[in-house]
Amino acid sequence: MDGMDFYEKLDLLMKLTGTTNSALARYTALDASYVSRLRRGTRAPVGNAVYVRGFASYFSRQFGGERERKILRDVLRTGELPRDNEGLALLIGQWLVQPGSAAVSGGIEGFLGGFSGGLPGAGNGSKRPAPTEPEGGREVSGASDAPVSLYQGGDAKRQAVLGFLSLVLQASRPGELLLYSDEPMDWLTDDPGFAARWAALLVGVIGKGNRIRIVHTVSRNLDEMLAALSKWIPLYMTGAIEPYYYPRKRDGVFGRTLFVSPGVAAVSATSTGETAGQAPHFLVRDPEAVEAFAREFRSYLALCRPLMRIFTPRQQ
Repeated sequence: MDGMDFYEKLDLLMKLTGTTNSALARYTALDASYVSRLRRGTRAPVGNAVYVRGFASYFSRQFGGERERKILRDVLRTGELPRDNEGLALLIGQWLVQPGSAAVSGGIEGFLGGFSGGLPGAGNGSKRPAPTEPEGGREVSGASDAPVSLYQGGDAKRQAVLGFLSLVLQASRPGELLLYSDEPMDWLTDDPGFAARWAALLVGVIGKGNRIRIVHTVSRNLDEMLAALSKWIPLYMTGAIEPYYYPRKRDGVFGRTLFVSPGVAAVSATSTGETAGQAPHFLVRDPEAVEAFAREFRSYLALCRPLMRIFTPRQQ
């Protein structure tokens, strides 16, 4: 399985704790732009860098509650965490620089953990870097801020989704996410490393105040439904998600993925069963096109029914 590089681990910890580049830079006496480059992977950490130990010391102080510590246990793939900050900092530091598959200043390994805990209380204050294009992907107009980006290849949906959630995090104010896909879910369930990145971004999206309306496909096979639910149930417990389902049987010839953040961006893809893995995915930023996709989603949502009611501890 693929691991995560140092910059991906750093970005994940910052997302989970709601840490900004400036806050981490102040703690470690670095420049915020340097932290940003480390986080994006454009600068590799030098061997035995003092600031890496500083990073670990900072994060060891951000996981104080039991809910947050459970998340960290899942990330580090360990049973128990040290109770003292020094011991926890040592464990985090070892994980950050553990050698593995990526050849960046001696190699950095990633984690293979899922996301099964709750959400930390901290919000999100940092911006996600622009999405990385998969092999075969390209911007339709040739610019990084193009109104439409085209992704193709086996990793297209993952990269399009990461780019979409990144844009939502960068939005100036919270809104709502409209999510629907009846295409196969292996893009989410097959790679634990990606699932953790996806979950970390959603942590930031929800922590920023966004609400999610999702239409589930209830005609999936049982194994696929259980695998998908294992990723969604922790997020349901935030009370920020409204799940729906379409009550009628569909022919299943064409599959559709439509993720929309009104006023921000949309992801659109259509396939038949045997072409789902190779279907082109469009990440759209053009305001009129995004609004058209939002209308399409709401038109479909009007035909759906609530899947479940979710109660949180704040509700009587």
